[in-house]
Amino acid sequence: MDTKEFFWLVGLLEGEGSFLKPTPSQPHSPAISVQMTDEDVIQKVSVLLGSKYQTCKPQKSHHKVSFRIMKRGYKAVELMKKLFPHMGVRRQSQITRAIYNYSPNRKLLTPEVKRKIVKTYRNGMVARKVAQKFGIRRETVHRINKQYSSDSW
Repeated sequence: MDTKEFFWLVGLLEGEGSFLKPTPSQPHSPAISVQMTDEDVIQKVSVLLGSKYQTCKPQKSHHKVSFRIMKRGYKAVELMKKLFPHMGVRRQSQITRAIYNYSPNRKLLTPEVKRKIVKTYRNGMVARKVAQKFGIRRETVHRINKQYSSDSW
């Protein structure tokens, strides 16, 4: 996605988007969501995010058909991190909540990644910032640090 498309997406998500924290049953799936009645706009978002969209039936007879797109998981978290500095306070709060509650799949935390987490933490970065940087929970930073406390890095 080029710069112009990125900032178009920033504006759309600021006005119409939602950044959702993962549910307890799916801790690996925070999401970016947009729902609106303009199918052409949703089609463009679909192309930019590389995700399919769905048609939503009207809840009442006088409502229009709407279209929804969601981007979930690791790729959604990575996009949230890029979007964050360009968002208003309310959306930044949603993004922070979504990322804070994100628990990546354990198999993504390879020994090399864990080593980087511990080094970053031990070099003085607070656990909250380390967690945001690596897309994990603050508690996970402490657990990994404790797990490798006897190891030399």
